[in-house]
Amino acid sequence: MINDSQKEVTVNDGEKDFDPNDPIRISGLTKKFGNNFTAVDNLTLSIKSNEVLSILGHNGAGKTTAIYMLTGML
Repeated sequence: MINDSQKEVTVNDGEKDFDPNDPIRISGLTKKFGNNFTAVDNLTLSIKSNEVLSILGHNGAGKTTAIYMLTGML
């Protein structure tokens, strides 16, 4: 059984609304290598307290680059 605190509050076109009160907020994260290749393009997300995040995507989608940027390795 799901209670009201476990439901997503607002969904628009399959995307969660960006909540400026969430403890982790990422807005407009972009990484370009040279002039021709964009590894991460305008990543925006927020993570709520006690929420688990999984990043899925095909090879070369920018998952590792985004994590490296967020952890300060890149």
